[in-house]
Amino acid sequence: MTTQQCTDRSGAASGNCAAGLFGFKASCRFSEILRPAASSVEGFGNCTYVSNPNFPSAATPGMCEYTINRICDDLCQVRLDFDNFQTSSPPGQGAAAMQFGDCSISGDTFTATSPIGVSPPVVCGTLSGQHMFVETGTSGDAAKISFTIASSAATYQIKVTYYQCSSLN
Repeated sequence: MTTQQCTDRSGAASGNCAAGLFGFKASCRFSEILRPAASSVEGFGNCTYVSNPNFPSAATPGMCEYTINRICDDLCQVRLDFDNFQTSSPPGQGAAAMQFGDCSISGDTFTATSPIGVSPPVVCGTLSGQHMFVETGTSGDAAKISFTIASSAATYQIKVTYYQCSSLN
């Protein structure tokens, strides 16, 4: 979008993209701050960043949920890039075998929920540099993401990108 379109939508222009192909456009960064204690925030734009309050400082313990709205009719997937994601890890190999890999025991969980009933697994630990896709279905909200933070050292910044069904990506 143009720099003015970005500013009008409360975004921050951060460089140029598509130079020479579609004219000069700005990459637009939208930042949403996750609020503690079961808040719900809607109205994502493409390439929104979800960050804990005061990022990169630690998150406040609590539970929060975001609804990721459908921004177009041709939406098929939402990509979640974990630019920074540091939460408590599940018990290691020294723990009981039944607990190994169980994020609910760590106290910190991240859940992405697809409206079509096929959702990625619940995750925790160090995920910086990783990503996941969430299938959106064809109607209603695109997805929901929720956090449960119990530790005092969790930090996260997640980029949300929309992919249309017609996209070559």
